[in-house]
Amino acid sequence: MNIVENVKKNKSLYAYMVLFWVCTISAWFAVDRTIWVMELLPAYFGFLTIFIMHDKGVRFSNLLNVVIFVQVIILMIGGVFTYSNVPFFNPTDWLGESLGWERNNYDKLGHFMQGVTPYVAAKELLMKKKVVRRSTMQVFLCISVSLAVSAFYELFEYATTMVSSDFATEFVASQGDPFDTQKDMLFAFLGAIFAACAFINYKYGEEEEHTEN
Repeated sequence: MNIVENVKKNKSLYAYMVLFWVCTISAWFAVDRTIWVMELLPAYFGFLTIFIMHDKGVRFSNLLNVVIFVQVIILMIGGVFTYSNVPFFNPTDWLGESLGWERNNYDKLGHFMQGVTPYVAAKELLMKKKVVRRSTMQVFLCISVSLAVSAFYELFEYATTMVSSDFATEFVASQGDPFDTQKDMLFAFLGAIFAACAFINYKYGEEEEHTEN
């Protein structure tokens, strides 16, 4: 098999490899390297999981691949700039000013995707394994998974405040909002609801599985 055929057959794997190196190179442009490490940790755990699963012959649907890519890019941008300082989302930038924001709301986009990604991943797993056949129960379980992931991440953020309050200020990016945790989980819930409605007729790998080995 020549190089071109190998790339075509394993295009998703090579795309993840490119994304991995883009994320790694982004560390040189990070405002705060420690924040970058903490924000990109989920992405690197994801890369490790994806590479291991690919080696075992597991393939993701196109939808899940796209969702993961969007999630990682959002994490990378947040890691480079810190979530409270991402351009265009500040109250003084054109987007934030036009929408009347009083704080940088880029983290809400991240938490929205934090609801979408686990939902799509859980739904695809249930569809492939045929563990739960009732669609209503699948939706309930997948939304529950999204909320569980969001809650775990909020607990992780809380743990950082116990270690260093100064560091946690930038990492958590609550920006003085006492209800930031509740709002973050709400956006994750909305993300899961969006995924449930937007991809209601998607086969989640039943008919669109990758066949490369």
